[in-house]
Amino acid sequence: MSEMKKGTVSAEVRSDTDKSPIAISETAKEQKPKILVYVGPTIAGVASHGMIFNNGLSKELNAAMEKEPAFNGLVVPVTELSKAIKEIERELGATYVLYNKVVNYRP
Repeated sequence: MSEMKKGTVSAEVRSDTDKSPIAISETAKEQKPKILVYVGPTIAGVASHGMIFNNGLSKELNAAMEKEPAFNGLVVPVTELSKAIKEIERELGATYVLYNKVVNYRP
């Protein structure tokens, strides 16, 4: 093994079928869940504005997405949250159009 600088950590992971080392960072990237935020209007029984989803969407929101595809554009990655909120506040852009499309949705 090569020399390590003081304070660093190194590890190798081997899969059961392949005996070649796999970097932990690659494995962690694959398993990291995507954080999503609902930016649409609060709709009772479906979702609240600003609701965060860390481990997949709720069954109620998935059902609403099947009935009204506009919901798909209102669930954004946390990295896109600022852009989506600005579009809604400025009343322009795709997010604003989708927001208005679902504002009167009833489950």
